[in-house]
Amino acid sequence: MAKTKTLNGLSYSLAHSYFSTMNYYAKGYMSDWIVNSAFDIGIYNVKIDILRKEIFPKELMIKPLLSYLDYLPKIIDKTLQSNNLPSDFIIEAVFDIKITKNRQIICSNYTVGKNERIYKSKDYVEQSYEKFPAMNPSVRYIIQEKINSLFGRFRFFSIENLK
Repeated sequence: MAKTKTLNGLSYSLAHSYFSTMNYYAKGYMSDWIVNSAFDIGIYNVKIDILRKEIFPKELMIKPLLSYLDYLPKIIDKTLQSNNLPSDFIIEAVFDIKITKNRQIICSNYTVGKNERIYKSKDYVEQSYEKFPAMNPSVRYIIQEKINSLFGRFRFFSIENLK
């Protein structure tokens, strides 16, 4: 019989992977996107349903936050396989994220198995540093980003030509 005790750490592994520095999108990491977009709409709680690929509130179902959710079910599958459990054993996987005023996220995370047991690990805590408008950037901000990008390209090519 397969042991399910090791599944207690699965939800922490999922959070660690999602908020990893490997998951960078345009202007920031996932913690930056969650904090900035939550602040933009004035909320301090976010829920992510990993298996259904849904984010609550629905206003946060934006491409940057959805882009790295596809990898998380693969982590679940590998974990289940390595523990000799059926691939459909996990029926729910959730991040319940609290955002503090000092830009820190506290991610309570859990998974639920077919045996109706909740597998929970310690909270994942991450600090957000990058500040940017995530939901509705102003026209001025968009223009400034494009200018910065063009200036960076110009500098790169001018340095390359000097060599």
